[in-house]
Amino acid sequence: MEYQQSVFLDGVPVMAVEAGSYIGWREYAHVAWAMRGYGASGPAKDVFAKFGFTVDNIAKKAKEVHEFYTEHPAHNLLLRPF
Repeated sequence: MEYQQSVFLDGVPVMAVEAGSYIGWREYAHVAWAMRGYGASGPAKDVFAKFGFTVDNIAKKAKEVHEFYTEHPAHNLLLRPF
């Protein structure tokens, strides 16, 4: 628990980026940018771009998360009733 408290700080939003399923990240992040459907075939760079996994898009999403949680303080991910 001490390690978790050092990683999940009070009031600091956590955003996960996963080029696979977001399942599993739900308990570790306030927001997860992940696949929500089936993949595609092609060169990795093109497939990542198709699904929004580019530096520019992820930076934009992170800024949106930061702006949201500036107005709505992030809850501590460790403080849950279950």
